[in-house]
Amino acid sequence: MTRIYFALLTLVSITAFGRTPDEARFVNHWVAQCSAPFGAYQLSFDSPSGDATNDDMTVSIKVGTGASAPVSLKPSLFVTGRLASNSTGQCDNVSTVSFPSGDILLFIQRDDRPSPDRVSAVLLRAKDGAVLDSVADLGAQDNSTSFSEHAGQVRIKLIRSWRNTKSKTAEPVPVAGWLALSEVDGKIKYVWK
Repeated sequence: MTRIYFALLTLVSITAFGRTPDEARFVNHWVAQCSAPFGAYQLSFDSPSGDATNDDMTVSIKVGTGASAPVSLKPSLFVTGRLASNSTGQCDNVSTVSFPSGDILLFIQRDDRPSPDRVSAVLLRAKDGAVLDSVADLGAQDNSTSFSEHAGQVRIKLIRSWRNTKSKTAEPVPVAGWLALSEVDGKIKYVWK
């Protein structure tokens, strides 16, 4: 009964707030099941130490019945969740979008406690799911991190800077901006808009 309650609490928290409860954030292993025109694939997130709070999780991809291949991202504490979007994603626990070429862009979130979560990006080739490129750190999420497609680009709303307030005791205030991502010769290119 406790597991059912916890699973329901996790689902409600993710749906309502876009964040995973702390207990569910610190799991040693989790998988994102995905499907694409080239077939089913899965992303595995594993902590070799067995303690995810060591920020040592690695990411691997397995396409169909093939062997798992590592994804070149710095070990971190990767967390489940999809960013807000009006696009339908291919994965259950990771946000995805396709470029006009058909190549797939994955947005993977990582815990940056005590600061806001940060977003990494991985580019997969449309025909077979091979990893073409990755960016370990696009930036920090704000409370309403979302992405959209526009004229062949993918735009993601992230924290662009921090503004100091007039009060010396108040924390700096995040200033959000749109980061435009495009694909050029199998590489992820990005610029603030």
